[in-house]
Order: sequence, then C-alpha cells, then structure tokens
Amino acid sequence: MSSDEEPIHTYPSPNYYETTLIAFGACEIDTFSQIIRPDCNVPKANFSAILNPENQTVSLTVNINNATTFSWNFGGGTGDSLALSPIISYPGPGLYNISLEVSNECGTAVYLTQIYLPSPAVSIESSVQTGFQWRLYPNPASDVWWLESLSNNMRGRDFVS
Repeated sequence: MSSDEEPIHTYPSPNYYETTLIAFGACEIDTFSQIIRPDCNVPKANFSAILNPENQTVSLTVNINNATTFSWNFGGGTGDSLALSPIISYPGPGLYNISLEVSNECGTAVYLTQIYLPSPAVSIESSVQTGFQWRLYPNPASDVWWLESLSNNMRGRDFVS
C-alpha cells in the first residue's frame, strides 16, 4: 500500500500480480485493477531490406529478441513467410508495405516498413544494334526518358518508361 503519486514496488519473485489504484475524490472513490507480470518482456525486432530491381526481389534481414512466434506480410509479394530472413518476389516496380509481427506470452509487437522497388535498369548495349548513333535524354533521367536515333539509315524517337 502506498499513498505516493508514482509509487515504486519491488516484487519478491517472477509471477502474476494484481495491482489496484484507488482514487479518492470529494464525492466519490474510483478503483482500477490490472493483472501485471513484471518479469515479462514484450518481444522486439528490427529488419532491413535489400532491393534487387533487376529480378524484382527484396531480401530481408531480421533480428528478433524474446519472440516465440513471428509472421510476415509481404504486401503483394510472394515468399516464404516462415523464413526468418526471406527473399520476396514482387510483380513489378512499385511501392510496397512489409510488416513483421512478433509475439510471446507477454504480448505482440508489429514492425512496418515501406519500400520502393524501382524499374530495372535498361542496358542500351544489349538492346540496340551496334553501328547506330543514339541520343538518350533527359540525362540524368528518373522514370521516363527518350531514345532518339541519330543514324542516317534509321530515324525515329521512342518514349521509354
């Protein structure tokens, strides 16, 4: 029993305890009770993503502490949700949400991240015949650029996205 506004109490052993707050007002008394387990730690995790736009995959690396179970949500991607550090395949470039839920007997924690998987790089050498002159603009480009033929025997301009 304590009349302190912010009491500190040391429990004798790891266990479940009922705590009760009794608040006295001018006209009433309020009580609030809660079961606590002071020796319990909610699980924690962190993860990082390595993007591979060439094959539209993301590799996840995760560190988990105190969890007995975990569950992935790949936000539109496919992969082994039971793997601790999965590789996820996505249908194409875009913005994707990834979440990791970790649990133990003390509770659950959810960790979220959002990734942007860009378009794969285009190799001009592998997709254009040699002996032609080309102009690529704007340079530098983001998601949209133009490829223009400067050769006499080939005229044209293509929009690439």
